Amino acid sequence: METGEKKNKIRRLNVRYANFGIMGLSVLLYAALLIVSFQAAGEYREMKAITDLYVSCQENAGLVTSGSDYLTEQVRMFTFTLKLEYMDNYFHEINVDRRRDLALEQLEGQEVELFPGHKAMSSEEKIDLAREKVFGEEYQAKKALINDNVEAFIKDVMSGTQYRQKTSMADLNRAMTTQLVAFSLLLLLNILIFVMISLLIVKPLKMYVRCIHEDSRMSVSGAYEFKYMALTYNDIYELGAANEMLLQHRAEHDPLTGILNQAAFDQLKNMMRLKPRPIALLLIDIDKFSQINHGYGHDAGDKVLKLVAKLLKDCFRASDYPARIDSDKFAVVMDEMSPEKQEAVCQKVRDINRRLAHPGGGLPPVSISVGGAFSPGGFTDQLYIQAEEALRLVKETGPGGYEFHKEDISE
Repeated sequence: METGEKKNKIRRLNVRYANFGIMGLSVLLYAALLIVSFQAAGEYREMKAITDLYVSCQENAGLVTSGSDYLTEQVRMFTFTLKLEYMDNYFHEINVDRRRDLALEQLEGQEVELFPGHKAMSSEEKIDLAREKVFGEEYQAKKALINDNVEAFIKDVMSGTQYRQKTSMADLNRAMTTQLVAFSLLLLLNILIFVMISLLIVKPLKMYVRCIHEDSRMSVSGAYEFKYMALTYNDIYELGAANEMLLQHRAEHDPLTGILNQAAFDQLKNMMRLKPRPIALLLIDIDKFSQINHGYGHDAGDKVLKLVAKLLKDCFRASDYPARIDSDKFAVVMDEMSPEKQEAVCQKVRDINRRLAHPGGGLPPVSISVGGAFSPGGFTDQLYIQAEEALRLVKETGPGGYEFHKEDISE
């Protein structure tokens, strides 16, 4: 799949849009929490006011009862003893202490009027009449009626106050529950934000930093922006790797023949020096190559070079290393090769010369001369000298020959 198609098919979990959405949701939850908090505060104030009213009603109920009993007691004591201090206490309670509050407010400032028939009575008769009324059954009945009415009124007030208290308590509980839900949602939202940041931002960034340090491709993960960035980075990475491979190939390979060049051959020799294992080195010359260049032109000479390089690549193993080390000179380094396999190598040389005898394409017949040597312990300077000595002997005997170094060659 092309990179453009991959980018178009990215699941668009966009960090910017997700951030806007979470921000909007946070603002809504915060506003709801403020509203609920103000409501809860209002319900609390109302609850406190109703509770204070309830307590005040209880206190006033006691004051009304105690005040009424106190007034009755003072009147009785006055009619019984005729001491003015009890009457002073009575009017002090009505006008100053006023424990019966508004229930007895109507008595304030009023003067006591006697019925016309009572004015003609003597002092002793008035006292007897007052004692009879204060201690009589009619007074007691009216006193009981007043107390019953006061108790009924207080009970009604207390009942209404309790109802308002229960209603306010229920409203306060609802407000507190809504506030708790809003706080829980804010907590969940914060957890969601943390998880999103961890999975969509922090984790991909850590992974991308590691990929950059390791010089490797990035895994496509995280939010849309990071996935897009990873795909773009991978494109650049692959392009850079391809360019690097191309540059490396150009640096190591001969531009005309496509096989290893002199620099790569030198690196190969150094590498083989560090690996003490059996190898073989073949040095190859194209016979009478200068005559081909002068007689058929440099284009024909280039085609011959390409043909020889192609035959070397085709006839030798994939684990062997053919290289062009001079204008018309080639080399082949054969890994894991011992003298027991010398005949197989000679057969490859014969096959190449047989094909070069009929090159086709308007090219003249051509041949190669090959000198080789074996080494049981990797590449050495002596190995190269031995292969050169074998090639020199081959060229002395005529074109198209091959020879491997023997211990008695130098002799």
